[in-house]
Amino acid sequence: MAEIDVLRTVAAVVFLFFVPGFFLWKALVPRPKDIADEFAAVYTVAFSMALSIAAVILTGIVLGALPLDPVTGRGRIVDWNFPALLVLSAAAAGGAWYRGAFPQLGRLSPALKRLPKPSPDGSGVSDDPKRYWQEQELMARRQVIRAQLKRGARAQVVAGKDKPYLATRKAQLTEELVQVDDELQRLRDEREIAIEKAEGEAERLEERRRARRDSVLTLFRLKRAGATTAAGAPAEAAEAPQKEPESGEK
Repeated sequence: MAEIDVLRTVAAVVFLFFVPGFFLWKALVPRPKDIADEFAAVYTVAFSMALSIAAVILTGIVLGALPLDPVTGRGRIVDWNFPALLVLSAAAAGGAWYRGAFPQLGRLSPALKRLPKPSPDGSGVSDDPKRYWQEQELMARRQVIRAQLKRGARAQVVAGKDKPYLATRKAQLTEELVQVDDELQRLRDEREIAIEKAEGEAERLEERRRARRDSVLTLFRLKRAGATTAAGAPAEAAEAPQKEPESGEK
């Protein structure tokens, strides 16, 4: 019984001070490397604990503001604290999965696989998540093939009977490497085309905006010119009669 009580205590502490904040942090930041390139796990643990403490405190405040139970006379915080935190954690976990914080779930079922949105590619145009992760997987596969080729080259130097097998394996790996490079190039070409298309669309929108601005300014200037002409005509007509008596007196 003592061991069970210790396990319950440990599980309660982990749940209260880590689990809700962990899922909230993942829902807010599906890619921890957006915050820090190094020690991303340290940031995850620290922010998870801080968010968990905040969630427990805010949940207690909300439940404490509810009226007492008329049957037991106790506050809602006693009976509803754990279910409320459990619902909050489940909702945060669903949001984190939707934002692609757990791509490893794709190993269990392809329907559960969701990838996070990649960061901007530097030109201000967001890359396609599917193409981005395909490129990452192909680059990882390329490194593996190159490592296998290096190991095969070292083994071929000292191999005896296995030389034909190693040569065949080298040809297969080389062919696969060429296919991976071709696929990588295709994806990069697609990305460049998408970037050029987005930049062209941005330029066209800027030209339209400038055209609208110039048309408004032109119309405004024409109106002001017309108003000046209309105001100046009576002034000249009023000045003419005043000058005639002066000439007659002379």
